[in-house]
Amino acid sequence: MQSSNRRLFIVFIFCLVIIHDTSAQLNKASTNFISTQLTDYKNWLTHTNLNTILTVDTAILLKEKYVLQMRIKDAYNWQRLVWLSDSAFQNSLSDVLLKRFAFQMDLKQTNCEITIDAVDAGIGISWEKGKAVTKVWKKMGIISDGVALSLTRITNLNALGPLNTKRSIEDIKRRLQAGLKQYLKQYQAKIEKFRFEVIYQLDNSLILEISNIVDAVLDEGYFEHIRLDFSFQQENNNVKLVYDIKGKYGAGLIWAPQSSRYRDMIPKYDAAVQRFSLKMSNKIGELLK
Repeated sequence: MQSSNRRLFIVFIFCLVIIHDTSAQLNKASTNFISTQLTDYKNWLTHTNLNTILTVDTAILLKEKYVLQMRIKDAYNWQRLVWLSDSAFQNSLSDVLLKRFAFQMDLKQTNCEITIDAVDAGIGISWEKGKAVTKVWKKMGIISDGVALSLTRITNLNALGPLNTKRSIEDIKRRLQAGLKQYLKQYQAKIEKFRFEVIYQLDNSLILEISNIVDAVLDEGYFEHIRLDFSFQQENNNVKLVYDIKGKYGAGLIWAPQSSRYRDMIPKYDAAVQRFSLKMSNKIGELLK
């Protein structure tokens, strides 16, 4: 009986060691994934010139949401950046920053937040009721010098439109889902199952995610992961459509790589993404005729 208990105890200890080792490996993989995605986010900021004003610190998991922590000089430079970005992006700066972070982390924007620390304020960006909401908290008793940081221009990346149509928003959504699924299926990987998913949908927005495709964007044999983000605005009898394209690529001999092994196509393959964006713009125009 004692021998049997001893064996059970040894098996129990062995299982604990395996669980601990597996947990450590998962934590390491998670840390590596976050580090890689933050590197890509920083590269994107540099590519847009936003890095001259915004700085990335880290990302943490807080209350079941990933929070990107950033820094900026002061509230004045944040307001100035918001104003300058209006001419560069189709959507708000907060919308652009939050959705880019969500894409990097392979999450919906509802699962992500951004905090930006300034010398005289705290800035929070979250997704509420179908849009990016920005809140600014002033720090009591602290006044910044109000000197503007240098920013020559903000590069507009893959934001397409606006496209105007007399079709209803629901008809537009149906046509986009059916037509783009049929169109992009031609690029499906030979072994992996083609995936075309609606990951977010409200009255004024639609986000599609396509994966396990090859050579749709890069024509280099990589597995590709694409996110198409559509926004709709009713204007009298017309609907204004604005959309954004983001892409990642990963190498796999036969099967698609793990999500942690995908890298952002921007800035390395910016020209290819621009060509794909033009091709998609033409296709979307055909679907909504």
